[in-house]
Amino acid sequence: MMYGKTKTAGFLSAVLTAAMLSAAMTAAAPAASDGEVTRANVTSYSFVIDKEGVTRLEAEDTYTRNYAIADDNKTVIVEREDASNGKFLAAAENVVSDSHCFEFRFTLRMNAEIVLSAAYARTERWKNNSKDMSRSYTYVIDGEKTVGLSSGASLKPDSDITKWETVTYDKFTLRKGDHSVKVMITERSSVGNPNIDYIDFDVKELTGDYRELESVADNDIHTQQQYNFLNDEELEDVYIYADGEAELSRPKAIVCDFSADAGIGTADAYIVQKSASADFSDPVVITGLAEKRCELYNLMLGEHFYWRGGTSEDTIGDSPVHEITLNDQGPRNCYVSGVTNVRDIGGYASDLVEGGTIRQGLYYRGANLNSITQEGKAQLTDDLGVRVEIDVRDRDQCKGPYVDGVEYYAFPIPSGTESSRFEAFADEYRQIFELVANADEKPVYLHCASGADRTGIITFMLLTVCGAGYEDIARDYLFTNFSNQGPRGLQGEFDNWWSKLDQFEGESKADRAKNWMISKGVPEEQVEKIRGIFVTGYAGDESREEPGAAGEAPGAGAEAAANGPGAAGEIPEAETVANGPESAG
Repeated sequence: MMYGKTKTAGFLSAVLTAAMLSAAMTAAAPAASDGEVTRANVTSYSFVIDKEGVTRLEAEDTYTRNYAIADDNKTVIVEREDASNGKFLAAAENVVSDSHCFEFRFTLRMNAEIVLSAAYARTERWKNNSKDMSRSYTYVIDGEKTVGLSSGASLKPDSDITKWETVTYDKFTLRKGDHSVKVMITERSSVGNPNIDYIDFDVKELTGDYRELESVADNDIHTQQQYNFLNDEELEDVYIYADGEAELSRPKAIVCDFSADAGIGTADAYIVQKSASADFSDPVVITGLAEKRCELYNLMLGEHFYWRGGTSEDTIGDSPVHEITLNDQGPRNCYVSGVTNVRDIGGYASDLVEGGTIRQGLYYRGANLNSITQEGKAQLTDDLGVRVEIDVRDRDQCKGPYVDGVEYYAFPIPSGTESSRFEAFADEYRQIFELVANADEKPVYLHCASGADRTGIITFMLLTVCGAGYEDIARDYLFTNFSNQGPRGLQGEFDNWWSKLDQFEGESKADRAKNWMISKGVPEEQVEKIRGIFVTGYAGDESREEPGAAGEAPGAGAEAAANGPGAAGEIPEAETVANGPESAG
């Protein structure tokens, strides 16, 4: 299945990185109109920036429906003479969630260097308090680039709540094209958030030797930065695109926009139907859309489907039908609200059989679920079909279950044991792969703290035994750099795992990984079962359906029991290994 929701953001992610701008690129001289302010001509929360200088977006012209509204502090547009254009946005106290935001879009007619600034004023509720702006509004460009403050900024206590102060943010670069901006809060306070008068974009065109990069296609789930890394021949170039500091791991939405479709009138709410068949038999229906568009997440790589939009199920049959086939390049990174670094290991080629691929929807890797939201729980169980959670963090961190309907198992692998994880923890690995061997019935979500190192070695072995190639396994490992869980490189643990496999017998890395598993007590027939489940066409099994086909969640119909540590999820007695300090992974 997939996750659908209404948002105004979601255009191509196109933030420029160091790899996109050559050393010869320079900022053009300020335009003759430098110092003048052009008010944005906003239509449906979108506007165009087509020249250098300052373009001003009035805050009241942004889309606020997805911003939480507090009963005692509503988000409203206020008329006041001291404000630009005579109005400002009084924003409610919000919750900290990437789905609660106000939004807008703009089209940039040039490659540009931009300095963003905004005018804020105190509210009655906190005029006697100091407001740290780094803990207040956060601007996220194209769903992946967070724009920080150029210097520390606070609104100091002041009884004059009509006093506007301008806060300037870090300079950033964007390629020409369509862009989206979400404005969220970083930290909820008990005194609300500042009023916003306007947001200025001070634009300078970038000229010189510009190296064009291929833009991400509309049918690709990866953001521009992710796409650039996945198509860069140099694996270690990952640091150009992501360094493990910012949350960039989530996918780009697949946008269903029917605003230009003929014959669809206006309504208070709209719907979209999605189906694997052109006759829309058994469609997935997304309702309650505020606009003639929606964003889909957690679709399968290579998935082919039809969709149409309309005002009601009674009339949608007359709407134009759209057809799309998604790109099949992995990884299938996923959107689970409140969780970072989530991805499916399926979609990669397998050399165990000619034309073989690793099935999607069986095994997901990611970071811990401590902060998963209610929305994220639904995405994990309904969209991804997860029925089993495997937690391999330190014993005192394993406090599940975290999600109703998901069986919880804890097999602690202590932090600080990087040097012994290849050789030790046989009992833990044996029990983990016993669960993985049933992933066709109960899809697995496996994690440590960050979804990187302890999760990494288990996923490494699973991909290797299933016949994935070195480059795919390495890119999957390095993709953690797109999360906020710290940088990872191939030198160190990953290269050690790859080279140490040669200690085991076998004509291929896949067979050596099989013998590694057997050395940990995993029965050979269980390894073969794993291969048969995960690899299409393996052992002549060409009839097995892809989990989630025809819109069904993987693992649907599986037992929905939630076990804590104990019973099926009992914490085993691990080997005695020296514990080091808690690591990120």
